Parts: sequence; structure tokens; C-alpha cells
Amino acid sequence: MKIEDYYKKAKELKNNLKLVILGKDPYPSERNGIAFCKDSFSKMNKSCSGRYVIESIMEEDFDDIKDMYNEKTPIDLFTDLLDKGVLFLNLSNKLLTDSDEINKNLTETLAENKQYLPKAGNFTFIKCGKFREKFFRENYLIYSEKHEIVIHPDVRNKYQRTERWDSYWKKGVLKKLYLD
Repeated sequence: MKIEDYYKKAKELKNNLKLVILGKDPYPSERNGIAFCKDSFSKMNKSCSGRYVIESIMEEDFDDIKDMYNEKTPIDLFTDLLDKGVLFLNLSNKLLTDSDEINKNLTETLAENKQYLPKAGNFTFIKCGKFREKFFRENYLIYSEKHEIVIHPDVRNKYQRTERWDSYWKKGVLKKLYLD
């Protein structure tokens, strides 16, 4: 499966969304174009936020999920999650390092993301972190007013803010809250 296949399928299934997980920007290393995803399961180690997002959606231990996808890649897994109504996007498709470019990057990515979001959808946004909260509220909530702005799934938050982190990223939580 390729990244292009993920976004092609996202367009086809946009009216079936239940949950849109919205990250900030791509991770500085080993990013592949899908928020929280890596090219191989070995790169989704215990410091990778995507690992915890997947466990929360699938209610399984990540190593068991990896075994189920034996000959496949995380891209296949994320594409399969589209069938369950889960879409992964970022507020910016470019790493936000230059503060002069932030608004431009957010606006460009919004234009791209629109094609995957139905107007007046019956899905919930899960926005990870408070970065550009005003921009999110003004530009994304026209697609669905149901939303939560939650603690980022970063593993450092798991150990510093355990109760808040567990309320979203513990195994099976997102599945129970939004997908069952």
C-alpha cells in the first residue's frame, strides 16, 4: 500500500468518518505523509506517539497488532482504519520550524485537508495538543462541531500527566468512546 492509496481511499470514505485525529505537524524524522504513521513497524517503537494512538483505537497490544500485519506495513494498518471511519491528518503537512511560515503552512494544509472532510459531518475531531487552537476552531469546526482538544499522545505526557493521558491514549479508550 502507498501513501497515495491512503488519501485516495480517504476521499472515497469521507462520508463514513467517525473520528478524525488531527496532529500538529509531521514528526521531524522518519515521517511518511500520514499523521502518526511510520513506514515500518520497527520505527513505531515505544517513543512513537502513533503506537499509542493505534493501541487506543484497536484495544490491542501494539506487538499483537504488528503480528497481525505480519507482511504488511503501518500504511496498510492506517488505510484499514479508514474502513472503521478513522482518518489521520495534521494541521500542517510541513514541519513547523520557521515561525514566519506557520500561517502559510496551516492555510495550505487546510486547503488539502478539506477534500477529506465532508461538510456537516457526523464525526468527532480529536485534536492533539493546544497548538493553534483558534485556527482549528475557526477553520475545522465547519465540518463537524463535535470535537475534543486533548493531551498529545507523546510518551513524555504519559509519564508526566498520567491521568489525562490515560483518558484518551490507554488501550481501547478511543475505540470505546467513538467507534463502538
